[in-house]
Amino acid sequence: FDLLTRPEPKQLTKAEQKEVKKVARSLLSRLKQETSVRHWRMQQSTRGGVRRAIREELNELPEGPYPKELWDQKVDVTYQYVFERFSADAADNI
Repeated sequence: FDLLTRPEPKQLTKAEQKEVKKVARSLLSRLKQETSVRHWRMQQSTRGGVRRAIREELNELPEGPYPKELWDQKVDVTYQYVFERFSADAADNI
């Protein structure tokens, strides 16, 4: 949730916050599946699957507070965070 809301977008309505939390939970669940493949970071296809999962899940973010440029940044930041911190052994820690 923090990756999706900080430092931008600056203001979200309560409904938008609820929607972002829902997306974050869904993404977390999906990432646990995608990163459960041993050494997922070593193969281009599994790295691509993780990036695709992030893009698909973040596509559900509310459009108003997430214009294309900001959405692209959130996809990149989220992927980088997952890539740096999570191996198959650490997937339970997401």
